[in-house]
Amino acid sequence: MRSNRRALLAVVLSGCSAFETLNDPVDVEGTPRDAGRDARTVPLIDAGARPRPGPDGGVPAAPVRLQSLQAERPPPALSGGTLAVADDGSIAVAADPDRDRVYVIAVEGQAKVLQLPLGSEPGRVVLDGKGRAHVALRGAESLLTIDVATAQQLALTPVCTLPRGLAYDGARDAVVIACAGGELLTVAASTHAPIASVQLGLDLRDVVLQVDGSLLVTRYRSAELLHVSAAGQLLATVNPQSATQARFSSAGSIADGGLAGPQKVTLSPALAWKTVALPEGGALMLHQESQDDEISIGSGAGGDAGIGAGGGGGYGGGCETITQPSITSFSTEGAASASAPTTLFPHGLAVDLAISPDQQWVAVAEPGAYLQGQNTVEVLPRKALDSFSSCISGIGLGDYYQATAVAYDANGALYVFSREPAGLHVYRPGDALFSGTSIVPEREVVLALESVRDTGHELFHSDVGSGLSCAGCHGEALDDGHVWNFAGFGPRRTQTMRGGLLSTLPLHWEGDLASFQNLVDEVMTRRMGGFVVEPKFGETLAQWIDKQPPLQLGVATDIAAQRGKLLFESSEVGCATCHSGAHLTNNTSHDVGTGGLFQVPTLLGLALHPPFMHDGCAETLEARFDPSCGGGDQHGHTSQLTLAQITDLVSYLKTL
Repeated sequence: MRSNRRALLAVVLSGCSAFETLNDPVDVEGTPRDAGRDARTVPLIDAGARPRPGPDGGVPAAPVRLQSLQAERPPPALSGGTLAVADDGSIAVAADPDRDRVYVIAVEGQAKVLQLPLGSEPGRVVLDGKGRAHVALRGAESLLTIDVATAQQLALTPVCTLPRGLAYDGARDAVVIACAGGELLTVAASTHAPIASVQLGLDLRDVVLQVDGSLLVTRYRSAELLHVSAAGQLLATVNPQSATQARFSSAGSIADGGLAGPQKVTLSPALAWKTVALPEGGALMLHQESQDDEISIGSGAGGDAGIGAGGGGGYGGGCETITQPSITSFSTEGAASASAPTTLFPHGLAVDLAISPDQQWVAVAEPGAYLQGQNTVEVLPRKALDSFSSCISGIGLGDYYQATAVAYDANGALYVFSREPAGLHVYRPGDALFSGTSIVPEREVVLALESVRDTGHELFHSDVGSGLSCAGCHGEALDDGHVWNFAGFGPRRTQTMRGGLLSTLPLHWEGDLASFQNLVDEVMTRRMGGFVVEPKFGETLAQWIDKQPPLQLGVATDIAAQRGKLLFESSEVGCATCHSGAHLTNNTSHDVGTGGLFQVPTLLGLALHPPFMHDGCAETLEARFDPSCGGGDQHGHTSQLTLAQITDLVSYLKTL
């Protein structure tokens, strides 16, 4: 994968294709695409309304948009947050990672498109107020800067492995880049000349500039927020506060599955999808929260089957499941307030958020509702984020497109980018919006005519009918780093889905699922309380997941990593006895002194997947060599290694 990125980088640096104006872009004054829809207002809806299992515990029906479709190229996993809008609404810039394009859309609705080399995967976008847009190219490991007035490329420069977050620093006319490899880089906005670089540790996601020049930087999987001084000094590390939520036992807190009354369950934060600045300083973070308490697994089908075995089905029911999106407010110094309840988003997957300039409204992109034909954008009153009511009401938008990014301009107009069909949708507040009743569609711009629908991609990111999606735990086809406490099994950490999953059969930590369809039946239908997935659809999901490449930080080029590679492959240490082949697993189960027989996992992309071991006992790779966690000499013969040798071995493992 690393060599493929380098080849792509060479193509990117050879020059992007020229901008071309789209033919006949659509500019519709308040007229949605679907005939028969109300063209003027969208009324207040119940955000919790969706098809649910019946009172007899029946299995949810298959989603209304489910078809057997396979894209020519497997689209990347959703990351969200690929839209930026000028304060005056004159220009919107949207990155389209599915089609490797960047769109520049003028206020009158005319759009121009920059076609990038395949695999560039444009991500975060930031406008700098000086007529430039900056785009992180994840796949090409580069920063792209364009002139939005002339639609010309100004600079294209390799910056780091997996660039993710962007912020513009007007005081220095600089772009700050957060990278998955842990680098926080500052470069000149016009030339990309290096200004500063600090290392903050792996898995950085978003970066938010504060009024005092300091930065709030997030980690993706752990949802940690780092407060960093203007000089690059780490001042504090905080997490969204774990929430305690009143729930019924059907959410999985009582092993017998009976309705024993409200139970308190504890949740931990994970998967910081998007963090945005607040006008007064501080930030809002959209992230998952996942249950820590013991979760029971039922034995039936459908609603009788899942975790907790209550009438809601699956891992929960109603608006209360074992993992759901949440929003946390942070102060300028990074102090966290109480997280919003995890009952705001009914379809279990939210990937982007934006706050209105008057701070009264928060818009959330909720692409998991697309297959159900329900709203993929929720507009919620910000004051509701401090409420612990269940299933609050909001304004629902976008039941005919799959929204992945949202943004406001300074006048309070809401902009939505949809990946399928590709378009920009603009809404303005209606006369009664501030009493919470309406919002008016103003304009729609079609950005691409070709579809990128892929059934596997859609199934992975969709609510299966119980308020859960695969991506809710496996964000970006990775893992959330969460350690689940399953009754009868003990602690089990989420596994990554990347790196050629079908070549690592059988599946699960115990290796008890012989085929991918077994995984679909056991997890999506039985445990998650979802609809029955026919084998033809299960196969499309398998093929999409299997094509998601591992995210790797580099190759073993430094001296320490080269020494570690020799140790890894040596017969004296024996790592390569089990971790062998292209996927670094021999696909068998072994008792390595950690409490039972467990499947040998792939080591591809290992560095980005802490904690380690099946129960997450090792927070770091170094901790894996503690015999009380890693199994001692039954798990590779390592007791004879010196501290320096273990350091070398870890250096090599981080390159896999």
